[in-house]
Amino acid sequence: MTPEAARALLDVTADAGPDVIENAFRARSRMMHPDRFAGRPESEVRLATLDFQRLETARRVLLDGHARGGRETNDPPHVGLDIRITHTVTAELLLNGGVERIATDHGVRVIRVPARTRAGATVRAAGMGAPGSGPASKFGDLYVVLRAPETPTPDVEPSRLSESPRPRGAAVGWILGIAVVLVVLLAFATARHWTKTEVPEHPETFHSEDFRTGSFVVVDDGIAPCRVDQDWTDCVNAHVDEYNGSCVGRQLTASSRTLCSAYSKMIDEMQAADDQPGWVVETLGSYGRLTATEEIGTRQVSNNDYRPAVTRDVVCFLGFLGECS
Repeated sequence: MTPEAARALLDVTADAGPDVIENAFRARSRMMHPDRFAGRPESEVRLATLDFQRLETARRVLLDGHARGGRETNDPPHVGLDIRITHTVTAELLLNGGVERIATDHGVRVIRVPARTRAGATVRAAGMGAPGSGPASKFGDLYVVLRAPETPTPDVEPSRLSESPRPRGAAVGWILGIAVVLVVLLAFATARHWTKTEVPEHPETFHSEDFRTGSFVVVDDGIAPCRVDQDWTDCVNAHVDEYNGSCVGRQLTASSRTLCSAYSKMIDEMQAADDQPGWVVETLGSYGRLTATEEIGTRQVSNNDYRPAVTRDVVCFLGFLGECS
């Protein structure tokens, strides 16, 4: 993200200090924090998370610029850092799937758990890891190992073998029975469980969408609203009409606030000079007519095309029984 884009996102001027940047970030991040969207549709939660991450990136770009003494850079983006954590979820979430909020060192992240997920499986959330170094760094991925809640194991009373003598045939039968039991136990003890993917996961994709930011952009065409030999007071009033029509009662971008402030100062100077009746305009100034238009921004919107992988649990006994390939 460029410094110009970061300032536009946080709506601060080029000379804004760290305190102004932090205040602008806090004011906007409170509206976009994922916690405010708890219980809302998953698409809204993801969109809010992306907007919140863009605010974090904008804040980091501007603060890094101050740390470098105000120098702006066009260095390529740095790759973000992956986060790997283990998180305990409910058995109901593993069975039915749903959305889970994860607390990390870099903030709250929201992941989607597919239905019928096996305990111990790893869920990957793209772009929800930690940012890399540098003002335009990207976010890494978040890998969450899902752990089922622990359940107590009931105490089992050990069985006892009768010490009464057995006939020889019965002894052979017991030996064979024990051998079968040992083979079965060995098979289960060495069984290899694994997950077979029938259909790969289809990752979520996004498209760009224009939206109204709620702010207005004011431009000056440089053509004076007055004429030579016009009454001085009428010329002042013409500038006042331009200012009131474009600057008053609107939320303005940073550059537009600067323009309107200079325009207002020019009007004050003209009014202060209007102390002689009959004054007329001799030369035209550099300020012209003002035009205000709505600012249009661009954001990334989910295509809602994510599909989880289709998997099933398989088991291999003794290296050749079951599904072993």
